[in-house]
Amino acid sequence: MNLEQYLVGIESCSDGKVELPKINRTVSLLTAEFGVYDNFPIFLKSSLEKSIEFFMQHQNYELNGLPNNDSFSFIYTPGTVIGRVKQIIWENPPHYYTNNEIKHFEKQKKFNIQVMLWPYQAGEIVTLGKRMENTTWERALALVISDIGRWALAKNISLCLPQSCGWKYLTKDGPRTLGELSRIVYFEPAKSKP
Repeated sequence: MNLEQYLVGIESCSDGKVELPKINRTVSLLTAEFGVYDNFPIFLKSSLEKSIEFFMQHQNYELNGLPNNDSFSFIYTPGTVIGRVKQIIWENPPHYYTNNEIKHFEKQKKFNIQVMLWPYQAGEIVTLGKRMENTTWERALALVISDIGRWALAKNISLCLPQSCGWKYLTKDGPRTLGELSRIVYFEPAKSKP
């Protein structure tokens, strides 16, 4: 799936729930179709400075503390989402990865920035801000994913959404299949530079 299709999908997906018998869980449609869930990573081929600039210039974000040499945190000011941006230090793939998983892992190693998104946890609301009214945490995460994805498209910044495979496409046990891996979103414009 390409980035534009994915963004249109999460922007237009309803906030309903669906039962997934293969994994014996009820999840949001955003999770079932697009993998939007807690600890959602976004990989970028960019610089930390460009990333800081995006979050400082966008009205819906504020930095949470001062950036350091390799990372910074942010708050989605409408509420519900926090994030951390850091430089990626890649290691070897886990020993249990299949050849197909290793190919994707190697492809993802060219990305040097990771944005990790979380919904607020219960005790964090007082210190971090507010929750969005009448909005699920999955929808709030999708709004942030969309903002970052639209920025990457506009600025020609390479991006990968390694967990963009919806849960309904996953097998219960075992390695990820080629079908699951084919749903990973990559955006790689020719002019992308860190």
